[in-house]
Amino acid sequence: MRMEDLKYTCPAHLYATSISPPAAQHIISAIKVILGEDGSSRGAKKLAQIRENNNYFRSELQKMGFEVLGDNDSPVMCIMLYNPAKIPAFSRECLKRNVYLYTLYHYYCL
Repeated sequence: MRMEDLKYTCPAHLYATSISPPAAQHIISAIKVILGEDGSSRGAKKLAQIRENNNYFRSELQKMGFEVLGDNDSPVMCIMLYNPAKIPAFSRECLKRNVYLYTLYHYYCL
């Protein structure tokens, strides 16, 4: 990946402020690690660990009766809670256990 590619695809650059050079270098370095271009297998090990942790989390949630949408081996999953009152508590409990998630609420207007 070239710096020019980031410059022409980064929304912050296109619409207002460009990505800072240190941030761009950090992204480039992270991609090199993930692809193994740094000469180590650290990126592959990290991706495998993320996949393993995600699959374990998914299976445990399903055992507890949660409806979990999405594909196995994907780091993105939708956990259907249905009761809006449970969403903040679920988010807080996950955060206490160092599980970071993004909660979405979908309200229906009648």
